[in-house]
Amino acid sequence: MSTGKRIQEAVLYLEEGDLEASLLPLVSATDATAKKVFPSEKNQIRIEKWLRDKQSFITWYLLRGAELLGNISLPNRIMLETALYKWLRCPSVHEAKLDDRIALTEKSVLGATSNGMLFSRRHAEGIILAVIGCSSNAFERCPKNILCPFFQGNVLLNELWGKEQLVRQRLNLSINCWD
Repeated sequence: MSTGKRIQEAVLYLEEGDLEASLLPLVSATDATAKKVFPSEKNQIRIEKWLRDKQSFITWYLLRGAELLGNISLPNRIMLETALYKWLRCPSVHEAKLDDRIALTEKSVLGATSNGMLFSRRHAEGIILAVIGCSSNAFERCPKNILCPFFQGNVLLNELWGKEQLVRQRLNLSINCWD
């Protein structure tokens, strides 16, 4: 098993239109990446730190060029990265389900509900791209060198591992094509 294989699974599930199924391999790849970046930290702390460090990139992708910086809090003042850890990652891994406070959507939004948050396909794609672009994953590869479905044109995922700036450049080329 590898981070590359988990990312490939997440991408293929998304291509099939199954956002929920993409989450388990995605959180697994996120866990592995956070462990490489913050090896001495406990699980929750390292995952939240990694998500916080990548927040501007993820929101830049999610919001089509607009970055959200600083604290993003949800209902009851829970931070976005804590909500992702507690409501998405932990229930997916330990209970094979999502917390009731996570509502999945195909809309390209980052938003709160009355007691939780919306989690969009585009948010999952942003986390996938952040994992791929993370310099700690420079030697990772997908078992099959698949095309990245999040870009216009023919961009192979294996060309992007560990290269966040290249991911951003490729996305900038596609920015006018975002629907």
